[in-house]
Amino acid sequence: ARTNQGLVALSMEFEQRVEERTAELRATQEELKHTNSELLVLTMELEDRVAQRTEELTQALAALREVEDRTEFALNATQIGTWELNLADGAIQCSGEFDRIFGYDSPPEWNYPVFLDHVHLPDRDAIHEGYQALLRQQQQDWDFECRIRSRDGQIRWIAAHGRLRRKAQEEPGRLVGVMMEITERVQAESKMRKLTQIYATLSCTNETIVRAANVDELYAHLLEAAMTQGQFAWAWIALVDPATQRLEPYVPPGSLEPMAEFRCNIDPALDPHCPAARSIRENQVIVVRDFAVE
Repeated sequence: ARTNQGLVALSMEFEQRVEERTAELRATQEELKHTNSELLVLTMELEDRVAQRTEELTQALAALREVEDRTEFALNATQIGTWELNLADGAIQCSGEFDRIFGYDSPPEWNYPVFLDHVHLPDRDAIHEGYQALLRQQQQDWDFECRIRSRDGQIRWIAAHGRLRRKAQEEPGRLVGVMMEITERVQAESKMRKLTQIYATLSCTNETIVRAANVDELYAHLLEAAMTQGQFAWAWIALVDPATQRLEPYVPPGSLEPMAEFRCNIDPALDPHCPAARSIRENQVIVVRDFAVE
């Protein structure tokens, strides 16, 4: 009987423990369900935030691309090229307009030495000096105008502006900039300077005609005005001989002796190529760029 009572007591105690454990498991299960519900809510909120952020980033990227497209259109319309020079290795990344300025449809692999090779020889030292100053961290901006030789051999003028970008003071950094061709502007400025010089010469000539006491004084002052006011390196005066139709240079005593050997006839049958004769016959200005040839 005592054994049975003991077994019953053990059985009841075991059942009680099973019930307590079951209750604990049920409580844990409920807690897990609640936790899972919270995780599910958090997951859904996170997914919503990710979707919202993705949409924002997509819109921002689309807006950035639109800005880039507009910028590229504006730069192309104004014929401005963009470039980026890595000062660590000299590599250059550039836009299509940059290539066009140099006359390329299929451009070379640009880097600083290749660019420098395209710079007109008389301008290279000044360009390289500016580049070295950047490497020595002596300046933050690089502004220059120079002549270049395009792919087809033409000499063109360019203007460039670059600004240095560094993440750390000790790193070489990169130069970001723009470039445009200014050949027409330079030619227009040169033409304007020449016209200004010519007008100054003509103004001085008018005064000389009024004040000169004789022909020798007149011609001497005209030559002086051409070289001082007009800033010409050399000037001469010739008169047409009515009998021979030859241009006879005026040679003041002690000056311009080489002109004594000058031979030119305004008759096109006798001298069709002389620029001075052509200028008289055609009543227009003839510009000679290579005196030895023309």
